[in-house]
Amino acid sequence: MKKFLSKYWFQLVALVVIAGIAAFRLVFMFTPMIIETGSMEPTLPINSVVFIQPTDTLKPTDIITFKQDTDVRPTTHTFIGYADDGSLMTKGDANPAPDVRSVPLQMSDVEGKVMFVVPFLVPAYWASMQGMLSLAIVAFVVIAVAFIYLKDKKDSRKETATQREEIPETTPV
Repeated sequence: MKKFLSKYWFQLVALVVIAGIAAFRLVFMFTPMIIETGSMEPTLPINSVVFIQPTDTLKPTDIITFKQDTDVRPTTHTFIGYADDGSLMTKGDANPAPDVRSVPLQMSDVEGKVMFVVPFLVPAYWASMQGMLSLAIVAFVVIAVAFIYLKDKKDSRKETATQREEIPETTPV
């Protein structure tokens, strides 16, 4: 078993990380995203991690994440209502006025609603896929080392107990 683990440890770690991320997304239907700008401060500080969930309904004050074809990255702002043409109106909490777009924001552009926030959780690197993979690898290695250490300690205790049983007890006269 040790030879197998030593030979395929990286593949096992990658499989565990990928399975964990997939299970998290499938079970909870949450997608983590990082807040990179201050447009939503103080509600969502920079480097906060938000977890969004797909939605079909919105009410004013919901914080949503959306991405239009013209956007490079998704945006997370507060939904403030519907415009006369039926498009969605949003506003960054730190911005003085509602967002102005060349193309009206539609419900199909909404990736989801923010369900919960972990403020100041990690720097931007740790929220990237590469950062999450690094963190998962470090966590896996720490857990594996602790497991091996505890297993070896348990085995040595068994060995010591077996040696004690082999020595016959003598009673002083």
